[in-house]
This record gives sequence, C-alpha cells and structure tokens, in this order.
Amino acid sequence: MANERLRGAIIDRGMTLDQVAERLGVAAKTVERWINEPNRRPYRRFMYATASLLGCEISYLWPEEQTSAQVAEAGAAELVKLYPHRSVVPNTLWPQLYAQARLSF
Repeated sequence: MANERLRGAIIDRGMTLDQVAERLGVAAKTVERWINEPNRRPYRRFMYATASLLGCEISYLWPEEQTSAQVAEAGAAELVKLYPHRSVVPNTLWPQLYAQARLSF
C-alpha cells in the first residue's frame, strides 16, 4: 500500500516530488519510492528532514515510528531527561550546559 499520508502532505504544501527531493538533497525517484513502495522508508535523517519540511510529525508520515514524546517517555525511566534531537532541547538549557562544562585531559 502506498504512503498516502506522505503524498497528501506533499500536495497540501503545494510541492512537487522534484521540489521535495531538491530540498532534501535526494533524487526525485527516491521520494517517489518512499511513497509507492510500502517497505521502502528513508534513513532516519531524511525522515526528520521530510517531516520538518512538510510540517508534520514523523509518526504521522510513517505510523510505525514513535513520536518525540514517546521516545522521551521511554528514556525517562533511566535518564534524568532525554531529548530525541538537539532541536527539542530548550534554548535556555544550552548556556547552562556550556557553563558547567569542564576540560579534562
């Protein structure tokens, strides 16, 4: 079954496969395969880039993927705090982390 969510998100943004491919730095045929071949999924970096470009959650475009909240929740049992990617880290946290950093040799 084709990935109709991905196809629909591209259409909703008024983009073509060529435009999406160009923005992501892949071939248009690759984007077409993500849509038309059910077992073909992009590498995670392209999933994140595609979702960001189209303004959607990864889990919406590829339902078998977990949401950012699910990833963070799964790590809460073992970690103090887990951010699935740098873009989710609050901007106020970075200066605190840099201030606490120490050089060690």
